[in-house]
Amino acid sequence: MRVIHIMNALCASGAEVMLRLAASEWKNRGLELAIVACADQVGDYAVALRASGYRIYLCRRRRGRQAVQFLRDLNQIITNFDPDIVHIHPEMQCLPVVYTAYKSGDRAIVRTIHNNFPFHGKLRARKILERRLMAWLGVCQISIGESVYETELEVFKNHTHRIDNWVETEHFRPASRSERHLVRQQLGFSEDDHVIVSVGNGSTTKNYSSVIKALRNYKGTRVNYIQVGQEHPEGIDRKIALQLGLEDQVRFIGCVDDVRPFLWAADTYIMPSLYEGNSLAAAEALCTGVPCIFSRSPGLRDWASHPVEVIWAEAPDEVCLLLALQQRMKYSCSARFERNASYVRHAMSPEHGAVEYISAYQRLCAQGYRSVV
Repeated sequence: MRVIHIMNALCASGAEVMLRLAASEWKNRGLELAIVACADQVGDYAVALRASGYRIYLCRRRRGRQAVQFLRDLNQIITNFDPDIVHIHPEMQCLPVVYTAYKSGDRAIVRTIHNNFPFHGKLRARKILERRLMAWLGVCQISIGESVYETELEVFKNHTHRIDNWVETEHFRPASRSERHLVRQQLGFSEDDHVIVSVGNGSTTKNYSSVIKALRNYKGTRVNYIQVGQEHPEGIDRKIALQLGLEDQVRFIGCVDDVRPFLWAADTYIMPSLYEGNSLAAAEALCTGVPCIFSRSPGLRDWASHPVEVIWAEAPDEVCLLLALQQRMKYSCSARFERNASYVRHAMSPEHGAVEYISAYQRLCAQGYRSVV
């Protein structure tokens, strides 16, 4: 079976990481794998994906009048690779890409929806129509978690299949006492310091500014906040830290190759997002056994239905985050949170997710690629 994935520029984010983790399982089961990066450059993560067994193509994405050329180029790549399955991931230009795949030959088309999309007004109406057209074309649409499944059904009237995300469970594990001591020492923290960590891009959706504002009103043990990942494009979080006089408590690390040392160093992991899809960063933190504060937002609130221990901020604002932080400080040790690791390792293993997708691919091929139409 030959499978080609249609992506944006390849970076070390959720979908790309999952493809890398699943590659060995898919190859062992006879799949031939390729990825098309629809962007001006393939992206830095192409090296890791190529090393894991994917053939990588670049198709420069164009919009407006030049979109026709982009779709012609994409059609040529798909035709040359001649896949059994075209698996589409981006929301951008999704329907034209689906139709291009549809016209390229007799193939199954899979589309994974990676987020809770808060579309409104005319855009929502257009997206409802797009999803109905894709269903009519026989596209198998897959949601990555409970909230995404519900959003697609309730907001877009879109019936999807559900295959949950997976994480690198062998890598993200609880630290030993010596491992934790070493990484804290390397980062310049003593055992008396309380270290809060967040991991992710600094977009407005991630809402990290509310964490900094909550620290302004926190009274008690000195708290150090480490933000790992690309900063807000306008530097808003850094500006707020300076305005509130918290620059000595807030550290911006930027992008790193491995976030595990920061999770091992953390006393608390915090995720105040306005919404998520099915966050790999949240699962990775739970997998290391660090106590987690999550906002009760779409995507993150899914964890309430799992047997894991989470401290909830009832809303993604500074007041609720402060209350959650105060609640966290009541726990003198993190033993009650360490059980999270064993559950996530079992429920979100790469092997489990890879097998579910193989089953979906095989069902599509067995029933005839376009039996829905």
